[in-house]
Amino acid sequence: MIRIPGDNTNVSRDINRAFTATNTSAILYYSTMLNVVDATQLTSLTTPDYFMHFGQCSGGACTIFGARLGILATNGFANYKLAIENTSGGTPLYTFVPDSMMIFGQSYFVVVKYDRTTTPTTATLWVNPTSLGGAEQSTGFITNTVAPAVLPTLNLFVSGIVRVP
Repeated sequence: MIRIPGDNTNVSRDINRAFTATNTSAILYYSTMLNVVDATQLTSLTTPDYFMHFGQCSGGACTIFGARLGILATNGFANYKLAIENTSGGTPLYTFVPDSMMIFGQSYFVVVKYDRTTTPTTATLWVNPTSLGGAEQSTGFITNTVAPAVLPTLNLFVSGIVRVP
């Protein structure tokens, strides 16, 4: 469990773990049980806050991310929705989960796939997938393939809510 309280505007909340990807054209996954307790520090603007992703380096100075998972308050801050972006850089170009409202205080199983074998790279997001341990689920997902960037090295990041300018 990771709880990231406080005001991320004033204090960085990045938590990351370096690892070595042995194949630069790898397909990587991360998953989490997500329970967002309230709308504190969420935005309801068009650009979501991002909070989980792969990074090109470890430590606090990273700015290039892959498979960036974002969150956005909806319905007058009564609910939220998730979004995925394949790589960061330039204007954020997220693909959003359809407007089915996610409920604060409810747990969701979130799985993200980052495919670096495609050009541009591809990030795919599943929420509560029904197919586990076998073939990838062919429905109930969203995919983002916008920016043509490649991450040469990877680290897994969990961030406090990070405002994207």
